[in-house]
Amino acid sequence: MQYVVDHLRYNTLDQPFVEQLEPYHHQAKTLEEVRNAIVKNNSVAIINSSVTGSGKTLANFASTILDRIRTIGVYPTNELIRDQEAALRKHLGKLDIVRVDSERLDGYREQMQVRSNTETLATITADWEDYHALLTNPDILHLMAFDLYGYSSRINMRERLFQALINNFPVIAFDEFHLYDTKQVGNVAFIVGTIARLAPDKPHVFIFSSATPQGIYEWAYQRLNIPVINVTTEPTNEGRIVSEPLQLNLYKTNLGEWKSGQKIVEQLWDDIEAYLDQYPSARGIFVLDSVYEAKLLALFLSEKFGEDNVGEVHGYMDSAVRRDGLKCRFSVGTTTIDVGVDFQDKDFMVFEARSGAQFIQRIGRLGRRGREPNTIKIPNQAWALIPHYVYNYVQDATASHLHTQPIKRRDILEHIDDGYTPKEKFEHYWGKYSPLEAMAAKERIKSAGLTNNREKNDETLSELIIDLYQPIEPITGIEERQRKTWYHFGQVSEHIKKPQPRDRYLPEIESFRGSSYFQVALYDRLDEQKGWFPFKIYSLPFVLRRTQFNALSGDKFEGLLRAKTSTGRADSFLRRAKRSSVLGYLQINDLSSESNRIHFAIPKKKLLDKHEQPIRLDRWEIRVEGELHHQLKSINKALRKRKLIAWYCQSPPWEMAHYNLPTMFQTYALSAYGSGKTDSFWTVAFGLNAFLLDCTRKNTDTPYFG
Repeated sequence: MQYVVDHLRYNTLDQPFVEQLEPYHHQAKTLEEVRNAIVKNNSVAIINSSVTGSGKTLANFASTILDRIRTIGVYPTNELIRDQEAALRKHLGKLDIVRVDSERLDGYREQMQVRSNTETLATITADWEDYHALLTNPDILHLMAFDLYGYSSRINMRERLFQALINNFPVIAFDEFHLYDTKQVGNVAFIVGTIARLAPDKPHVFIFSSATPQGIYEWAYQRLNIPVINVTTEPTNEGRIVSEPLQLNLYKTNLGEWKSGQKIVEQLWDDIEAYLDQYPSARGIFVLDSVYEAKLLALFLSEKFGEDNVGEVHGYMDSAVRRDGLKCRFSVGTTTIDVGVDFQDKDFMVFEARSGAQFIQRIGRLGRRGREPNTIKIPNQAWALIPHYVYNYVQDATASHLHTQPIKRRDILEHIDDGYTPKEKFEHYWGKYSPLEAMAAKERIKSAGLTNNREKNDETLSELIIDLYQPIEPITGIEERQRKTWYHFGQVSEHIKKPQPRDRYLPEIESFRGSSYFQVALYDRLDEQKGWFPFKIYSLPFVLRRTQFNALSGDKFEGLLRAKTSTGRADSFLRRAKRSSVLGYLQINDLSSESNRIHFAIPKKKLLDKHEQPIRLDRWEIRVEGELHHQLKSINKALRKRKLIAWYCQSPPWEMAHYNLPTMFQTYALSAYGSGKTDSFWTVAFGLNAFLLDCTRKNTDTPYFG
């Protein structure tokens, strides 16, 4: 099924802007509203849902460039942070921008010779006169705002860091905000409310760049009383091109088989090859959800076009190599590259889409060069793999446009988005666990200092929790529920010698993305053969399903690491492995031609009757069928000692359709042993996912946000 998707234009305004550029409406309006808020000492939320490629980054930082207003830019991936840093370098001096992601934070810490990340960030944020743009990710902002860096740091450093956040940065811009789930939106809402209410005499502008900005008005204006302004530019018949025309080819397939790489080769390649024959210099990008399928597709392309012409861009590789992968003629990757990273030199795109939001996000990366249609020598072309039911819905809704006349971009994207079945959003989390996260943060903020008006600040944050989450219980009830939940599930930092009740923390839900239980350190011989850095930390379930491997001792792994890289890089990797609490060490020898079946196991006596609710248990094992299982002896020895938060039910994973879970949601098969015959498989989820499953409409009557 083919469509010619029309180009999209935005009018520009004849008024001053950055470097004599004529701004779009959303750029000029954003600058105007930031300036108004600064002059009037107001708090305001700005929503910008203008299309991808229309200069939202320049809109967010225009006041920084022109007026030296200090701004924090928040981006969901480190790749996007680096991409935005490069874009801003054209307009800001070298010393005006500070990038703080996990890698750079380690570097700053060593450079400053300080003891903790808290001291590092406190120093960086306190020296605000030296720079004006701080680029970071939501994880680090969340740790700063929720005072989660404080366990091993002096109280005065924690207070300095928190005060810098609420006082020194008038503008905070959240990019790609539609990618945040219900839990993360709840975290951001608390950050916004905390900053606005604890520093009411300071101006605060919160900018949300989002393709689908639902919900912001409800919590920002109706609950926090912060004015919300929509600055989005509307398409016009004249003006500058922001989205070029493209030909869109839709293919129906069963994405549940997780074989999209294979289907591209078997079903789409003739069409793609015909396009490449006609345009032999065309450059393209392939985006899949499975790392394994991406690697297989990259191997296929390398055999046809040579390894130098094919780059891989996904989480299962070193970040430096990922950056180089986008420069190749053909780039193959996963979600790492479809979240905002600009690849303007690509002419075609092949991708799979498991949701409407994913489709919109991926197609938005193509055709962003701003060329007039009659100047485009290699036409933009996209091939998309979508579910059968979406294909049929779109076909019925757009029959008059097929093969005959161009269709507007907005229309085709709305039809595609409408065609997908909505997935569980875990909206009950907002009422059940978000207030508890905020309560824990309130207690830490109080203990950290904020010595001016401590009692008033405590009262202010209590009112914020009630206003924002609108619970059915009073603040004392939330405090009691939080204390009991943290006591039941939480941990105490090893750095605290004499822990108090408030020192207990729950990383599974207090971290922005949840904690990962199943990380392993890898020595990958396949990467080494390609000349890439062969050491990485990655998810154990993927390794078991898709690779051929053997176990290594810690000493053997460290010996290989030190023999094959510099002392500094080896030390840095080992520190990261320790922070990640890796379960063990493996050597990767090859990819598996077929997926290895894995499941988790636990003694039957451990399960009790705690079905469909979070519970913390130890004695877990992970098993893989076949001869590779004996390689897991040391990993399972470590795993059995760990008490993991889990949620389980008696249905196997392949019978969980009634939960309508998001496509990438991680559940696993579970077996119980120790009483004779092994039971049939159940389903288990761990960590944050256990708490999310406790918040489905099926499992709770807690009021939810929405």
